[in-house]
Amino acid sequence: MKKILAIIVLLCALGVSASAADMTFTPEGEGKWIYCNNPEAIRNQDLMNSDDNPPSYIMNNENLEPDLYDFLICHINYTDSNGGYGAGYEIEVDVELTAVEDSEITINKAFFEAVEDESFIFSDGTWSKETNKFGCINGLASMLGVNLSQLNGAWLYEAKPYEPVTVELKKGETIWLSDYMDDYTSIGYHKPSQILGELSLNYGKMNFNVAAFKTGDELKDRSSFDPNAKFGKYSYTRTEKGIADSLPKVNVDLEYTIDNTYKDGEYIKNKVFNQYQPDGYVTDAWCTNLNPQDDIWSKDISVQSDLLTLTYKDDSKLDYYGSNVKEKEKNNLWIWDPYHSDTAEYPGASTWYNREDYVPNYELSVKRSNQGYGCSMGNYCVTEAYNLKVKNVTNKDKYFEYVAETSSNIAVYVEDENGKHSGLLKDESSPAKKDTMASVLIPANSEKEFSINMVLPINYVGGIRNSFRVCNESHIDKYYEDYVDEPRAEQGPITTGVLASEVRDELPQEVKDIINGNYDSYELLKTNTGYMLRWIEWDGCPYYYTSEWGKVKTIYYLDKNYKIKDKYEFDKLIQLAVYYDGYYYVEDADGNRFKSADGQKWENYNHRMPLANITFNKSKPSKWAEKEVKRAYSLDVAPYRYKDTLVYTDNMTREKFCIILANMLKAKDKLPTEQNVKFSDTTRKEVSLLGTAGIISGYEDGTFKPNNSITREEASMLLYKTAQYMGYNDFYEDYKLSDYKYADDEEIGEWAKEAVYQMNKAEIMTGMGDDMFSPKSNYTNEQSISTIMRLYDLQNKPKSTPTPTLAPIPEPTEVPTTEETDIPETDGGETTVQEN
Repeated sequence: MKKILAIIVLLCALGVSASAADMTFTPEGEGKWIYCNNPEAIRNQDLMNSDDNPPSYIMNNENLEPDLYDFLICHINYTDSNGGYGAGYEIEVDVELTAVEDSEITINKAFFEAVEDESFIFSDGTWSKETNKFGCINGLASMLGVNLSQLNGAWLYEAKPYEPVTVELKKGETIWLSDYMDDYTSIGYHKPSQILGELSLNYGKMNFNVAAFKTGDELKDRSSFDPNAKFGKYSYTRTEKGIADSLPKVNVDLEYTIDNTYKDGEYIKNKVFNQYQPDGYVTDAWCTNLNPQDDIWSKDISVQSDLLTLTYKDDSKLDYYGSNVKEKEKNNLWIWDPYHSDTAEYPGASTWYNREDYVPNYELSVKRSNQGYGCSMGNYCVTEAYNLKVKNVTNKDKYFEYVAETSSNIAVYVEDENGKHSGLLKDESSPAKKDTMASVLIPANSEKEFSINMVLPINYVGGIRNSFRVCNESHIDKYYEDYVDEPRAEQGPITTGVLASEVRDELPQEVKDIINGNYDSYELLKTNTGYMLRWIEWDGCPYYYTSEWGKVKTIYYLDKNYKIKDKYEFDKLIQLAVYYDGYYYVEDADGNRFKSADGQKWENYNHRMPLANITFNKSKPSKWAEKEVKRAYSLDVAPYRYKDTLVYTDNMTREKFCIILANMLKAKDKLPTEQNVKFSDTTRKEVSLLGTAGIISGYEDGTFKPNNSITREEASMLLYKTAQYMGYNDFYEDYKLSDYKYADDEEIGEWAKEAVYQMNKAEIMTGMGDDMFSPKSNYTNEQSISTIMRLYDLQNKPKSTPTPTLAPIPEPTEVPTTEETDIPETDGGETTVQEN
């Protein structure tokens, strides 16, 4: 029976509580927890089908009896090839379920996750790479049944349902868990994976064993499985495996009363107990997910009771005892808890043992330092539940908040009478910083019962400083539902080509030798002459693999038949590559960007990486303009945030036109850096910089009228002045205004005629058909973007070759009314200040 620890928190003027609640956790019980993270790094010798080693299991759990079993299997692919100089190969990790006698197994849920790199395209067109992947958060969210959102970020993790499956097995029959997981796939080199789930052994006995395989031609090929493979013994890697006599949850029951002595934001004190503080230690910040024996810095505030004890039967333990240890003192049971070391072979005299007297997994003592030898326990994927009863006896609403300070990733959610609520994920974007992870409203003169649940995902260092506080206002602005309801940018892989696996059968052997079985770890980008082949497996988290960069930092150039033509080796790993508009673009792991026309001579590129694929989710440009509009977004000429907010046939505003024009100059490295001109009715930097360049001047009263629609003659003037500012003058030679006139020439303002006809001759801005220019008509969004892109391309035109005729180049018939325009300032049709 759980004991509710009651406490009435009375704070004095200094905010110190009169008493403190006991922060002691108890295991949930109700089943068992199978945990396998040893060895964390799976190498060639750990595989069932290694080329050079006998078959071996990762973990063996034999003769399990009817019970409820939750399980977590988490490993990283650390295989190697080419004598350790190659990038390993893809592997598969799986669970073998074998009936020791006639049995029935119900798989209640099972989720697999092998990290895939993804990113968002944000509203400014930049990629945001996901930094949470190593925690396999998608599987965790599904296991918890809780939707998670990144704290103050864009990443969302949806809890997916699982339909339970019941299987009857005759004695000796085997099934593989991979057949019951929809997302099951192979694991790329140096990538982590996670199998997380729950099953019930309804009757009978079973073996629950973990095995890994080198991936063959077909996924889930278990023809190389050997049931007589070597036992999955424990190896000393500061990780554990075993079974806990509880489901993966620990609880502490707490009761607080909020009265008027509380100051807004004041923290609540609690008492923790551990080996170093057996009588308790009062603190307003307690540490979880750490063994105080192995992390001395937290020994006084570590609760310790939150750590589940794991045990693993393994005869290899018997091989490590010293020669003086009596047989009756030996055992084959590894115990992973705060009271034992995690050592196997004799590690040296620093363990306080002579070799002859050495005991593996020996008992620890608080009288000596055990740092580096105490079990490095993180309590991964174990829910730490704070079951709370909070009474607010004041006349004002209060918020009871949970605050976490850690550089680890943690997930936190609230559960109350309405069930589980969506939670928050704290990640590397807010390291070692106090963050509010739960905020629960306690109305005035009321009482509320709820639980705050915290979970540490796999692959992150344990150690969380936890606190409770009472506040007058909530410190959380958004939850999962708030992010879902927002307009969101595209989500997808960082890759811009196709995976090598998609063209596997077409690749020559020389390319297959480079790929070495890692077909999902290489992409092929289409170029004008063939393909660019590069390693993509570490795009999302390149710094994790720094020591391995040298194995995969080469880009290969293939012809149209996939034969190797050339290659180029960079100084750093390439984490993003694009072939666009006739150029190669790459970004390395340090964030440096480069551009090349031939793939060999690279120059620094100080702009946003081009976006190869542009899709329109709302309004779409007219067919004649679509290509240039896409290019404008791809090359960061048109701000990406306009993509799904503009109606392309609507009128362009003066401000937006100037923003796009300034972006074009920036993309050409010709935008001024100082703002010497300002306007009274806009603070846009781009407008000010164009004023500095002399391209715009505004009105006599100091205004710019940013929201006015721009006319065609206004647009022509801006384009004309921008061309002059860029230094393109060749198309002005031997030109006379009398050489050519539009049919509606009289309607063109005298201040704009030079610009109108010069832009016509440059083929930047042409007429509207029927020999008309329509100078006073408004200029549309798609016309504006298209003509600015023509100006962007002007350098590619032969400067010495005059345009053969000044005759207007009519727009396609589907163009609505106008085409492109210039900027003087008009009011009711009267020009007040000309743009000059």
